[in-house]
Amino acid sequence: MHALLGENEEDMLVLVQDPWFDCIGAWCCDSIRGGVNVLGAAAHPNWDVHYPSWDAECRAKVVAYSCKHALQNPLWRSPLKFIACPDVGPCHPCFQVIDVVAGHRTLWVINFYHDVNNPLCLDALLRWDPDNNVMSILVGDFNTHSLSWNATCLDQSPWSGCLETWMADHTFQLRSEPGAFTHCGRDNEWPSALDLVWHNFACSVSLLLLDPIINWAASFGSDHTSIHSTWVLDDHLCSPNNIRPAGFNLDIGG
Repeated sequence: MHALLGENEEDMLVLVQDPWFDCIGAWCCDSIRGGVNVLGAAAHPNWDVHYPSWDAECRAKVVAYSCKHALQNPLWRSPLKFIACPDVGPCHPCFQVIDVVAGHRTLWVINFYHDVNNPLCLDALLRWDPDNNVMSILVGDFNTHSLSWNATCLDQSPWSGCLETWMADHTFQLRSEPGAFTHCGRDNEWPSALDLVWHNFACSVSLLLLDPIINWAASFGSDHTSIHSTWVLDDHLCSPNNIRPAGFNLDIGG
């Protein structure tokens, strides 16, 4: 993760599922020798870290990083604003919503990880009733096999129908390429499509969003690929010092 953040000159927002999350320091405490451990994810001075709701028993399973300034051009400033929204959606360590603001437009970017060892995780998503009028992108590692996006040689997940019904009810359409592998598999596992990108109807008709691109080279050895999505901004939002494309990319990896 440190390498991705340290070398990344393309992305304005990076979303991670099932991240490294451990002790990053200690608070001084008179009653505890050595202090109290402080938990967190990997960090970098050029990036702000956004966490979901979590506690010591249920550590964060998703993390978002928003770019503060470019490595090679300190005068560059992002035309976007990134605001964590802990009051939107389920209060769960596997779920977070980031407001991405560009001028007068606001986009919800929803970061989700389906932890198959925690049945409350998917249930939290399926019980959520989001506002369909808010432009939204839902991305993450869904750990779900379905004929809609996977090869027929894989057994379908028993909850896949409920997930697809929820997506349809809330106008989300799959933008990932069906059949494109995002998880390489280990040992005797088949490669599969687990990491998905969905756009709701309001987003599809209102914004210019390019189709997601799979990039295994940017996964830094993970068994999940990185997926890049780009929002092409209006010309007036691109400043003269902006050395990056007029858009933002999402890095989605497990």
